[in-house]
Amino acid sequence: MNETIRDHIRRRERRLLLIALSAWLCIPSALVVTEGRTQVLILIPAVLVLAGALVAGMLVRCPKCQTRLGELGLGMAFNIARPRACFCPYCGVRFDTRLLLAVPPTASPVLGHTRVDTPR
Repeated sequence: MNETIRDHIRRRERRLLLIALSAWLCIPSALVVTEGRTQVLILIPAVLVLAGALVAGMLVRCPKCQTRLGELGLGMAFNIARPRACFCPYCGVRFDTRLLLAVPPTASPVLGHTRVDTPR
């Protein structure tokens, strides 16, 4: 797996933005296609999913230090961050580092916390 930290963050951000875009497209289509109570049953979940995806995009974390990257991560999704971010402002890891080299062996990038090993 040769995925860099930058690729990892981009993939996560793009997935969340795709979910947000899908929910956003549901809103006008629900207004055009349906009417009455059915509109509300479609609009409320669509708005909640849209808001949730946008908030989740702001909560993407650095795989090494687990600090939220916020707008920096969101800007990396489509290369709109100017100047281009080269490293995490909190821990200093370069975003072009391979993901496996940046994450310490006791950290869990999936769970977002460090595992504590107990001596046996």
